[in-house]
Amino acid sequence: MIDIPINFLFDLINQNIWYLARIHGLFISAPLFNDNIIQKKIKIGISVLLSLFFSYQFPLIKIKIFSFEGLYLLVLQIVIGFIIGLILQFAFCSVKFAGELIGLQMGLSFAVFFDQIGGPNAPIISKFLYVIFVLVFLSFNSHLLIFHIIFTSLQFIPINMNFNIDYDVLFSITNCAGIIFNYGLLLAIPSITALLILNILFGILNRFTPQFSVFVVGFSFSLIIGLLFLNIILSNFQEFSKKIIEEIFRYINDILINY
Repeated sequence: MIDIPINFLFDLINQNIWYLARIHGLFISAPLFNDNIIQKKIKIGISVLLSLFFSYQFPLIKIKIFSFEGLYLLVLQIVIGFIIGLILQFAFCSVKFAGELIGLQMGLSFAVFFDQIGGPNAPIISKFLYVIFVLVFLSFNSHLLIFHIIFTSLQFIPINMNFNIDYDVLFSITNCAGIIFNYGLLLAIPSITALLILNILFGILNRFTPQFSVFVVGFSFSLIIGLLFLNIILSNFQEFSKKIIEEIFRYINDILINY
């Protein structure tokens, strides 16, 4: 029977718990990793393996976890990981936002379905663009870059460093949130413009011919034009997604370097 000293276990836990907390904070808010479709056992396994790898790359942390300083440091690591994951979530929210705008203009705002990940009221166009963006995100190996970001954060913001969430950090996070509206509107503006022109033409036609039923014909034309421009958007979606991914990782690197 193997006899493991209790002091060895305490040292092992005390060395790895800090990295495990930061990785777990990332998994709480980061896209893909916070989805319910991924089992908790897999998340825990990935977190433990990464924490073991990181613990041998950085010096030993001599702060005891069973202390007020250790508890504060543990919560701080979860917050840092959560902030990194939250910034990554902005890229995915921009695609969802564009899908909601396109679906609203097409008249498909009522087309929702039950989704275990996105909730019971997930718009169908938004969910469709989200799935395409996830596939592009994985094709670029960006999920591996997330692990690299965690490693980089440990270099610029070490475990025993006092990380203060001040005005500059909050302003940087708010500035990153502008990606949702910038890229979301940029992705949806072709469909919105075409459907707006179509609605104006239907309004003029209804003015000259009152017997013309706009509600009967308008929905069909809006749906056809919306699907046509959605096909045009998807033809350039890979390059557009690449710009979003590069922009969001650039924001994170700037925050870590300038802190």
